[in-house]
Amino acid sequence: MATASWRWRIGRALVASIYVVAASVAFQATGGLTPVAAADSTGKSGAIAWAQQEKAIDDHDFDYYCLAFAEYAYNVSPKLSINYTGKGNDHTAKELFAFLGNPHAGDSSGNVPAGVLVFFVPNGGSVPDAGHVGISVGGGQMISPLTKGPFTGVVQTAMTYVAPIAGWWMPDSTWPGQATGVKPGGWWIGPTGTWGPSNPRPNGENIQLGFQATDNGNGGLTRVDFTTSIDNGRTWNRLALDAGTKTVSSGQVQYFSHFTLAAPTIVSADVYAQNGSFHLAPQGFRMICLQGGACPSNQISYWDGLYGYGAAGPGMPNPGSQTVASCTVGSNQVALFVDPNYSGQCVVRGIGSYPDPGAIGLPNDSISSVKLGGGINVQLCRDNDLSNTCEWTTLDIPDLATHSVGAKQVSSVNVVGGYAQSGGCSPTASQVALFVATNYGGQCVVKEIGSYPDPGAMGLPNDSTSSVQVGSNVKLQLCRDSGFSNTCEWIDQNVGDLGTHSVGSMSCHLFSDGTTNLSNSGWANRARSVLFSSAYDHHYHIVLWTGPNQTGALYHADSSVADLGSPYASGIQSINIYPHTAPPSPNGPSPAMGAVLPSTTTSVSLSWNGADPNQINQAHVWGTNGYDLPPSWATGAHLSLSGLTPGQYYWQTQSQNEMGAGPWSDIWSFSINTVPHVQDGAVTVLTGDSVALQVQAVDADSQSPALAVSGLPGFASFVDTGNGIGMVTMTPQAGDVGTYSLSLIANDGELSGTGVLSITVAPANTCPSGWTCADVNAPTPAGGQSLTNGVWSIQGAGGDIWGTADQFHYVSQAMATDGTVIARVTSQTNTDGWTKAGIMLRQSTDPSAAYYALEMTPGNGIVVQYRSSQGASAAMSAQIAGSPPAYFLIARVAGTFSAYTSSSGTAWTQVAGSTVNLSVSGSMLAGLAVTSHSGILSTVGFDNVNIAPGAAPPNVCPTSWTCADIGNPDLSGTQSLSGSTWTVQGYGSDIWGTADQFHFAWQPMAGDGALSTPNSAFYALLTTPGNGIIVQYRTGAGASASMAAQVAGAPPTYLQVTRTGTSLKAYTSTNGVNWTLISGSTVALSISGSMLAGLAVTSHAASISTATFDSVAVTPASGCPTGWSCSDIGNPTPVGTQSLSNGTWTIQGAGGDIWNTADQFHYVWVTLPANGSI
Repeated sequence: MATASWRWRIGRALVASIYVVAASVAFQATGGLTPVAAADSTGKSGAIAWAQQEKAIDDHDFDYYCLAFAEYAYNVSPKLSINYTGKGNDHTAKELFAFLGNPHAGDSSGNVPAGVLVFFVPNGGSVPDAGHVGISVGGGQMISPLTKGPFTGVVQTAMTYVAPIAGWWMPDSTWPGQATGVKPGGWWIGPTGTWGPSNPRPNGENIQLGFQATDNGNGGLTRVDFTTSIDNGRTWNRLALDAGTKTVSSGQVQYFSHFTLAAPTIVSADVYAQNGSFHLAPQGFRMICLQGGACPSNQISYWDGLYGYGAAGPGMPNPGSQTVASCTVGSNQVALFVDPNYSGQCVVRGIGSYPDPGAIGLPNDSISSVKLGGGINVQLCRDNDLSNTCEWTTLDIPDLATHSVGAKQVSSVNVVGGYAQSGGCSPTASQVALFVATNYGGQCVVKEIGSYPDPGAMGLPNDSTSSVQVGSNVKLQLCRDSGFSNTCEWIDQNVGDLGTHSVGSMSCHLFSDGTTNLSNSGWANRARSVLFSSAYDHHYHIVLWTGPNQTGALYHADSSVADLGSPYASGIQSINIYPHTAPPSPNGPSPAMGAVLPSTTTSVSLSWNGADPNQINQAHVWGTNGYDLPPSWATGAHLSLSGLTPGQYYWQTQSQNEMGAGPWSDIWSFSINTVPHVQDGAVTVLTGDSVALQVQAVDADSQSPALAVSGLPGFASFVDTGNGIGMVTMTPQAGDVGTYSLSLIANDGELSGTGVLSITVAPANTCPSGWTCADVNAPTPAGGQSLTNGVWSIQGAGGDIWGTADQFHYVSQAMATDGTVIARVTSQTNTDGWTKAGIMLRQSTDPSAAYYALEMTPGNGIVVQYRSSQGASAAMSAQIAGSPPAYFLIARVAGTFSAYTSSSGTAWTQVAGSTVNLSVSGSMLAGLAVTSHSGILSTVGFDNVNIAPGAAPPNVCPTSWTCADIGNPDLSGTQSLSGSTWTVQGYGSDIWGTADQFHFAWQPMAGDGALSTPNSAFYALLTTPGNGIIVQYRTGAGASASMAAQVAGAPPTYLQVTRTGTSLKAYTSTNGVNWTLISGSTVALSISGSMLAGLAVTSHAASISTATFDSVAVTPASGCPTGWSCSDIGNPTPVGTQSLSNGTWTIQGAGGDIWNTADQFHYVWVTLPANGSI
């Protein structure tokens, strides 16, 4: 089993790694540096496993080459290891340690984790020098090749056995050869030919060897090392990049070395790029051997001849590429092609690892098809160093586009030998054979003594081993997971069915999300059942196909299936696994969206789509007639409603499954038919005029009823224009003066509704004497007016009275001074929700003139609107509820304008927020204004019209009170008293600092008393929306205000302020009876005589603030009669009072009690000099 977690699996064996060892202690390993494949390039567990294997076989190939041993364990560049050090020369381990920045320098062995490279101080050296390197296995132990002392070869010792620790480092992407990005490249530029054991050179021959390196676009080379080695001695020379012995251009370096042959010679180079990665000997080794001499065998094993390694530079050939027109593979070989179906440029490669395109010999991301010879398993990977997406194959692949690794994606290849396509594996006494079928059948491989930590090393697909044959001289360890982990078992005899053993008791293969071809894991046409883990049952879905690449017949499952049945059992070739999600939003409502049901309907069955048997659903239903059915979860996608009445209904639904609730559906609607509505109306038409009047029926069911008219007079005609709209056209003449009643009938196909239109024909339009009547800004149709016995009928069209220019009908008189305009709006036809009619003061009939107006609208109540100056944008200062009939009054006092309403025409209420200041002067036009906000005339009735120059606004400050703005705020405040309730509006910056700005309603209080608010020096108890209840005061005129106390609180609340001489206090109460003194509120002011006591409001913002007060009382305190003393004892709250009238005392007292050791009460007394009575 190759993974630790799974979502679903299909049955078979579970082996993922094996370890074959000799059955006796005496074991002789074969020679050579590569007895088994190297470990994964980034896996520390694989490095440890490989090191342990080398220790087990007592390998001496790494004697004197400790860094080569460490490199090979991590598979960095094993073929180049001989270049890192000569025998007895520890230079390279030191250099690598310094290159890495001396990590963990001087650390103790107990801190070194397993799997890292651990460096040691050389004899006579000191930290951070490093002279030896090994692989930590944890617990203070390490494995490395040793050549001195009682232990030699690859051995495991305590770290302290070798030398003091210089430091340690975990290999990662910063290690040479592991860096990301484009590595530098290099190649030989001379001499030509293959000069090696098969082509020896004469002694004394003068040789010139050349090497060229390129940074491959990384921004320039930062280091180049070049070496020539004579016999076993070698010296590395780092080139100064500005030296004259080489040519540098476009990020490239060329270098030539001259010497005379006197011994076998090896030449190689290292190239370092600017990004810090270095490339080890990109071209491998060029060996030159003397005639009649022999090259050392340990050097021959490293010789690569002209084999290319590394990427070619810009415009440079790569001499290591083998490019042929066609490639034929033999045993243990693979052919790689750049085009599908084994065509195009190609190379043939044998067993080995090819970590990048240069090693492969084809351009990067060019491979499209592969053909395999017998006995190999090939790993194809998208990125260098066998990383990113990888795929193993034992079969030819004509088109990689059908596989997970993809066509034109491959950058590295690994070819593993020892793999047999089918049967016939017979192990020797020192070998084992692994079979994919029970009883030693099916595909198989034969393995020697060694460590095989993963399926690629084993040569069989993951989790495919079902039986084994074991030679008599070996033991076999089988493990479920890679790296010899999870369940493991040692076997020393043949096993025909691993299903009977602990390591293979389950015949299955594990898969995770995504699409997979089962042939990639050896499972094509083998699966018979599906098993979900409990955590993923019904949470994931699997689709199984009988063909590759998700083709053929398919089978769906979201839970375990014991038997797939025909034709799926043993016939599945590809799969797709994906997670379930919460259900989508339901759809497909019934009744359909907007359906209208007959008026007699009382029950409805709702249904919808988007549900399945594993889902529950809920629906919420509500209606305009107050119907409301709350949601409740239930199975099924339907719901029955009963007890319904005509009206509009809305509903939406939601589904829920194992993954949770999905989103609510859209809001759907249906209606049970209601009677269409036609609004009554009235219109006045002047003789000689031609008027077109639009009428409209409103149907709550969103239908378009048909319209008809009865009682139509001869001067009128009617057309139903559709969508519930009709047009009445009237052209009355002089003989048609009078009133006519029309019935407007709307029918929706089931129900009919009727409205009445009253038409009044008046004499031809004339403007009464003393008035000016005109359209402003030429509205269409033109407006008109008539005046009969003090009753006005005014018709007006126009776009609006708003914005920067107005369009309306205006009847006006000039008003040279301040004054008032009064009228009652008696009726208004509705041509739009913003049809406007009312009274106005206007600078001129210019459409952009400044104005102030109080207007009635059909759909937006009563509004106060104004334009502050010529050409400015209109604004709205107030809006209240209201409809005809209603009395209107506007007043002008200098540049200040205010608006009032009344139901009687005598008692006026100022519209809150209506007071504004306009930039106007001189005479204004005062009158009646009408705009229809459409292209249809609106008719408005007015009476009680009075334009009164010089008249003052209504006196709305209650008797015995004085009301005024303090500090000249930009907007004027107001106040009104209804019963015992005050409504006070105030504007202003604040009551604070050295001067205040607010609205004040007050009474004078000559002496001590029970309420006070600001004027110059002041003491105030105030509520705020965001800062609770505060006590503020100013000690004298012009002094800065201060805060005495602040407590939590908000309206409604009772407030009380008391003055006793120069001492002022503040109290709060929840009921107006029991009072609590605010801590810290007692303040002494340097004041005497009368103060103003009352109600104060400031907005502290650019808008009017409104406050409501009740239970308001200003109560001066009574004096203490002559000869008496009057005082509170024990400081009760609130303070007591007394009065004496014709021998009758009235005494008020608070206090806790007259009891115990201290009293609290109000006391009135005289001194009793001797015994006496009272």
